[in-house]
Amino acid sequence: RFLIGGWDAVLRMYEIKFQPQYLEQIFLMFLDEPIISCTINRNYLAFTGHTDGIINAINIPTNQKVAIGKHEAAIRDVYWVEQIDALVSLGFDNKLHFWKMDSVGIPVHTVTLSAKTVASAYDYPYLLIGSNEDKFCIVKVDNPTSIPIPKYYDTQLGMHSKIISADIN
Repeated sequence: RFLIGGWDAVLRMYEIKFQPQYLEQIFLMFLDEPIISCTINRNYLAFTGHTDGIINAINIPTNQKVAIGKHEAAIRDVYWVEQIDALVSLGFDNKLHFWKMDSVGIPVHTVTLSAKTVASAYDYPYLLIGSNEDKFCIVKVDNPTSIPIPKYYDTQLGMHSKIISADIN
């Protein structure tokens, strides 16, 4: 199963069928703003980050939605961190927020980044963040209440290239 969100502000979930091979749409929800990023946990709780900075939690089985937080600018990425039972969100407001489902509306921790996030990737326990200044940092997300301000490193891309994508393994 996989999620798709897009500029049409619709969250869709599909299941891949193999006999014969085809995609079956198993969930559809119309949301208020375009979806920039989405993720899902094992309990079929989906999270969406939007152009207006809102982060929604959507219970797929019950079709219920609740706004769990907000950035001061559009969301860049959202990641569910299963090991700490928390959502990580990166916004174009230079903030990295950690959200717990028992404290909706209030992040359990916030890190102010020194540059605007333009790319990110997550592989527990590391979050790779690429900036608009062609620098990157790596944040260890295993303990959200004790994350220091990250140190950025130069990518040495030079003036002919900009960070637009990232991955970590």
